[in-house]
Amino acid sequence: MKNKPSSTPAEETNWTSRLLNRTFFYLNIVMLPPALLVAIAPYIMPDTWWIPTLFSLHAPYWLLIPAFWTLVWLMFSLKKALFNFAFLIINYPAFTHTIQFNGAMDLTERDFKVMSYNIKVFDNRVSNIDTCIKVIKPQQPDILCVQEFWNPKLKSKATKSKEDTTNTEISYSDVKSRFKKELNLPYAVFFPSKVFGSFGLAIFSRFPIVKGKQLVYSEINTTNGLIFADIRLFGDTIRVYNAHLESYNFHEQHIDFWSENSNKPYSFRSFWTVVKVMLEAWRKQHSQIEAYEKDRQQCHYPVMVCGDLNATPYHPHYRAVRSDLQDAFEERGFGLGKTYGNSLINKHRIDYILASNKLIIADFKTPSIQYSDHLPAIATVRLKK
Repeated sequence: MKNKPSSTPAEETNWTSRLLNRTFFYLNIVMLPPALLVAIAPYIMPDTWWIPTLFSLHAPYWLLIPAFWTLVWLMFSLKKALFNFAFLIINYPAFTHTIQFNGAMDLTERDFKVMSYNIKVFDNRVSNIDTCIKVIKPQQPDILCVQEFWNPKLKSKATKSKEDTTNTEISYSDVKSRFKKELNLPYAVFFPSKVFGSFGLAIFSRFPIVKGKQLVYSEINTTNGLIFADIRLFGDTIRVYNAHLESYNFHEQHIDFWSENSNKPYSFRSFWTVVKVMLEAWRKQHSQIEAYEKDRQQCHYPVMVCGDLNATPYHPHYRAVRSDLQDAFEERGFGLGKTYGNSLINKHRIDYILASNKLIIADFKTPSIQYSDHLPAIATVRLKK
């Protein structure tokens, strides 16, 4: 009986190559679900299924996985490269939400500048009010939407006159009045939280405000809520919503869990504690969005939505608020759209200026102003004739 011939070196090489090929492809497949979750996240509300929304928080980073494998397989297998590229195609909206390369339009006489800024309640210091005004003033906004506005009553120092030797209180001046005067925005509406006193949302305007209303306020001690102002300009009226959707209200232990420098070991219990806080915030955001949608359905004016949505553009709540509106960053932005966060994994776009199709976005920018933990969003908008 003849012995079976042993495999040749070439056959052994082919077998090893096929094994490595299959192993890497299986590894490739195992790593792709996050990219799929990011693609479906905008269409699934978190109260229905919260996992896609959780993954969408860092959507651009998850998309690096199919991008990496696409480049790898281009050297070995076109079919497998195209398979990975398909995951990039279905996530095309995520790319447009993240980076843009647009330019500004030429200005016209019907242009006006809108600025949305979360000013972090002046960092709870009256002394920071002057700095905030100095930061905003060079931008020369015609309409200013402020989140986390603080309007404390400030007493002037007592003085003594020659006729009267007793101390007298001269007057009261409030921050809203200072903003109106020093920023040359004579019209304003301010709605403080019904729970938190002098903290809330404000809209300032160079043009007359014919109506203002508070639609939503937070249930807890925060400055979250939703207001609007109807503004008369160029012979027409627009409705400007100033939104600050529910914050996550993380406590110190939650922040430490997400910190890149945290020394505490991760556990499912600590992870789930953080998730529960996020789920509660998403539930409240959803009810706030419903109030906005109800009001907008009854509004016949061109609308703008400005503010801190506490949601990334890959989030279903962003999609619900945006609806058929234009995103100023996507229309005229340039570069990355980051407005919040400084660490490597904590850079997000959560501050927006959205506008109806009856308005034209002529320019958009997020100047790198080091004042708040947010960057301002500034758009030059044109009212169609």
